[in-house]
Amino acid sequence: MAQKKKTKTPRSPAEIKKAWQKLEPELAKHKRDHERQGETFRSITREEFETKMNRAKSPMILSQGWTNPVPPGGTINYSIGIANPDPFEWFSLAVSVSFGNRNPIAS
Repeated sequence: MAQKKKTKTPRSPAEIKKAWQKLEPELAKHKRDHERQGETFRSITREEFETKMNRAKSPMILSQGWTNPVPPGGTINYSIGIANPDPFEWFSLAVSVSFGNRNPIAS
């Protein structure tokens, strides 16, 4: 028999604030590093972080950086920052990335 799912206990505003204060310097460091190398960088905002922390307790993407522009037939360096607010470890996470125009999925 499957284990019964526990009820969701919301995080307190103090917990969320503490988590953001811990992440903010790290995100700033990554941003400086990527911009110093001429790469594009995008990270989560505080508002987006608070929304995610109230909604889910699973690994979340916090930032991403990539080389820009990409020459025709060239390669791209892509990095991603993930945080895990879960009380347990996650293994075998996968990230799927798609660039450029894409045909719509028909079925």
